[in-house]
Amino acid sequence: MASKPPTDFEAITDALYVLAPTAFTAARNERADEVKKSDPQLAKAIRALHRPTVAAWAANLLAHRHHDLVRQLMDLGQALREAQEHLAGEQMRGLADQRRLHRSAARARRSSSTGTALV
Repeated sequence: MASKPPTDFEAITDALYVLAPTAFTAARNERADEVKKSDPQLAKAIRALHRPTVAAWAANLLAHRHHDLVRQLMDLGQALREAQEHLAGEQMRGLADQRRLHRSAARARRSSSTGTALV
């Protein structure tokens, strides 16, 4: 038996924004049509969603599939900002090393990935 599609806005947007941009508009309109009779306001909000650019879609996929990595990168960015504000040279060098490790890990994940192509 097929599972029922989500009916709350956040779940719907999560499902739509991991779709390839070329599939987004048709899927968005289909979801809006499905909920139109039961919740016209939700249908209107869904129809107002914009198709993501390829860059935004790639970022959405990264956040959806590797949220742990995104959290680490956000924490690293915050630490880099703080170190730069305080001109903490030694801390900056250590964080730069961390950034290089994250970059290497991301390249390794990408090269070993068998997932969806990003174009």
